[in-house]
Amino acid sequence: MRGLACLALLFDIYTVYQHLQVQGIRCELAERNELFELITENAADMIAVINCDGHRLYNSSAYQKILGYSLEELKSTSSLEQIHPEDRQRVFEAGEKARLTGRGAIVVGDLLTGGGGLLGSLDLGGWSHSFCGLHLRPAES
Repeated sequence: MRGLACLALLFDIYTVYQHLQVQGIRCELAERNELFELITENAADMIAVINCDGHRLYNSSAYQKILGYSLEELKSTSSLEQIHPEDRQRVFEAGEKARLTGRGAIVVGDLLTGGGGLLGSLDLGGWSHSFCGLHLRPAES
């Protein structure tokens, strides 16, 4: 009987220990998430996450600052509409290839600003095989 009581006590102590571990991991994850949000919202990089159908899941605020598009404009348009017409097919093909093979590719092209202007050569790469995300950042010259 004593052995069973000791085993139950050990199990309870272990359960509390596990609960504290999980709680600590959740706190650490929340802190990292907060830091990530702070970095992405203040980064000068234009970061876009789109699904495999080309619908936007996320756009960093740099899209508004650099290109001049409002969140409403970005939500209501295809992710390819801000890419120069001559570069759209290459970007689309790179996304399809990443989706099919699981390997991303880097494509350099031009972006259109909200006022109809042209923003020079940008690295339109960073396709992710997991959800077809797209990361836009200035190309190295």
